[in-house]
Amino acid sequence: MVIASACQRRTTNGEPERHPDHTPGAACDHDDVDLPLIGSGRAADVFDLGHGRVLKRYRRAASGAVQREAAAMTALRAAGLPVPHVFEAHDTDLVMEKVEGRSMLDELAARPWAARVLGRRVGELHHQLLHLDVAPPADLPSVADGQRVLHLDFHPGNVMVHRQRLTIIDWTNAAVGPAGLDIATTWMLMATSTIDDVPRAIRPIAGFLRNVFLRSYLRAANAGHEAEPWMRLACERRLVDPGTRPEEAERVRAFAARATFAVEPRSQ
Repeated sequence: MVIASACQRRTTNGEPERHPDHTPGAACDHDDVDLPLIGSGRAADVFDLGHGRVLKRYRRAASGAVQREAAAMTALRAAGLPVPHVFEAHDTDLVMEKVEGRSMLDELAARPWAARVLGRRVGELHHQLLHLDVAPPADLPSVADGQRVLHLDFHPGNVMVHRQRLTIIDWTNAAVGPAGLDIATTWMLMATSTIDDVPRAIRPIAGFLRNVFLRSYLRAANAGHEAEPWMRLACERRLVDPGTRPEEAERVRAFAARATFAVEPRSQ
């Protein structure tokens, strides 16, 4: 889920639209209220509640899934990771702090000359997540041997930028496992992302910038050989994801067929 300013509905004077009758904290009880939609993803929609809060509403959610997402966010925020504050979580609804700014993906599009620097910042943030001294919440699912809290959908679209501050959003897939699996998943997601929506004439440039960003991310995340043992599992998980489109699956299979996954050493 990307909460992007470009998705916001605006009034005629350019200000974000607010619902006049909304009472903060009561959003989950008003299914018939027409709240301003500010973001939409494959599984959920995000609505502006006003007063610095948003409602993330899943179209469907497994029992306890929203509570697990909230528990992961709460634990990580308490440990010092830049994650939105959670106010409420029940059924298919998550009420949390509104994150200002734009996604790192939009930041890269606006400042392509900064691809290396932006990639490094995202890599450093991921490294921070995967080396936090935090006990995983008891009800988070385990995906492989390991005791790190994983995001498992960490990519530039899920990192928000506001006045140089980065915030990680969309913890739907949060789980417990080895750090290498999270890095492998991010590597796979970024390497297989499509640039089909970019005008054909500049696709080579877009592909070049993506590779610059990715290489910088991998060095800063200190991937080393940590991700390679988990690359097959990362690809397999993506291929069985019901949200993966056929063209995406084809790119993932091609990526998985690579013989090696070498990373340049992290600069000290």
